[in-house]
Amino acid sequence: MIELKAFFQNEQENLRLLNLRGFDFTSLVAQIKTFYSLRKQLLIKIETLQAGLNKHNHLPMANDLSVQTTLKNDKKALGILKKTLKIAETDLNSLLSNLPNIPQVTVAFGKTAKDNVVVQVSDHQRLKSSLSHWEIAIKLNWLATQEAVKISQSRSVIYQNQGAKLLRILKNFMLDSHLKNNYRELVVPQLVKENTLWGTGQFPKMKKDCYQIANQDLYLIPTAEVPLINFYHNKILKLSELPIKLCAYSLCFRRESGAAGKETRGIVRLHQFHKVELVQLTTPENSNQALEELLQDSVALLKMLEIPYRIVELCTGDLGFSSSKTYDLEVWMPFQEKYLEIASISNTTNFQAVYLKIRFQNQHQKKSFVHTLNGSALAIDRLIACLLEHCYDAEKNIFLWPSVLKKYLVA
Repeated sequence: MIELKAFFQNEQENLRLLNLRGFDFTSLVAQIKTFYSLRKQLLIKIETLQAGLNKHNHLPMANDLSVQTTLKNDKKALGILKKTLKIAETDLNSLLSNLPNIPQVTVAFGKTAKDNVVVQVSDHQRLKSSLSHWEIAIKLNWLATQEAVKISQSRSVIYQNQGAKLLRILKNFMLDSHLKNNYRELVVPQLVKENTLWGTGQFPKMKKDCYQIANQDLYLIPTAEVPLINFYHNKILKLSELPIKLCAYSLCFRRESGAAGKETRGIVRLHQFHKVELVQLTTPENSNQALEELLQDSVALLKMLEIPYRIVELCTGDLGFSSSKTYDLEVWMPFQEKYLEIASISNTTNFQAVYLKIRFQNQHQKKSFVHTLNGSALAIDRLIACLLEHCYDAEKNIFLWPSVLKKYLVA
């Protein structure tokens, strides 16, 4: 959620940056400004009226009937004002829920993913493969796809044999790496309340892609970012506590309703998938440095696995709803001969913290909103797909385990 006081202090520039997302937010911002002003006026009236009533509460009760009548009318007026304020705040929040985060001034202008900027390409050799990852998985007997569909539905999978082992090893490999970088591991709920998803900006935009538990205020998480950020809901942190670095492995669930016809074969686009997520909470001054650090924490894993990758900075028109700046980390897929996104690393500035009321006390004891950041490190199913195409020996029909993972084979 946008911090409105700061937004309207530099309204024209902030509106200009918002409109770079490819949609004209002028009318929406005007409506928000109207309700924001109304809210301020109502608060002033309520405070003034409440102060008057408080003053009379400390005085002996007047016998004057006119004074009693005035107090009674003031109390009635105060009740009406509070109800009006509640309605105004509901309308304001409803409008605000449709306003995305403000892109940073350094983000390249663009309308679609075609306008994203490639900022780095690794020097690993980009291989070619005559077999797709799902064909290799079948040859190795790593997947039970038909059984998964019979038990569940399409875009479901059962890992078996060495495939199941690789998944477990990759999860441990990633978590071990992040723990060495001073992240704190959490095991988080995979069922969360609706308000939890509003807090991180998944709702309203992603609501159609989330699975809800029937007749309950519970949803399956689309990413561990949701419970990790909400862990600090309504907390005031000390400056000495920052930065806070968290990591978690979780199952993630998405309907992918908007992805019809996109990479439906294999394990690239599943309704239930595995991921290790990183989150940082830090000060506004350090958030862009933290973004670069998160990016390198994800890149380090691919370097150790010796997988070709590239880093892409998203343009204004391709940014996620909550993000002010995002890098996509992509891996080379030898069969399709193209790059595939395996991680998205974003700085959401104070957008999530404003809604969730996550603040810190600075050196002057003034309370400010933290900046929150998140990143995949990494999407495990897609990484398995990539490794299958990179590490398969077709002549021997075996999987050649990356050197960095071999120590886990003896466990």
